[in-house]
Amino acid sequence: MDDLEDTSAAAAILFRPPVYQQRYGAVLELSRKIEPKKVIDMGCAECKLLKSLKFHRHIESLIGIDINESLLQSNQTHSNHSSLIIYIDAVDH
Repeated sequence: MDDLEDTSAAAAILFRPPVYQQRYGAVLELSRKIEPKKVIDMGCAECKLLKSLKFHRHIESLIGIDINESLLQSNQTHSNHSSLIIYIDAVDH
């Protein structure tokens, strides 16, 4: 039994860079390639991805959705890009 415990602890998977950073990088790269006009981030939490995407001039609308309303309110962001709309809302659950 001890061998199984040691094996499972040693088998923990670590991602470098962390998975969320890999996801952000992939989305930013994809945004540069296909130049979407609208982007929705489901589970946006701290809005880090949206804050990075607001500098992509081809994006006209950013939408962040999360279940944590207080987290969204504390991380609401504004853009200097006059035509950019950032909508952040909590989802009822």
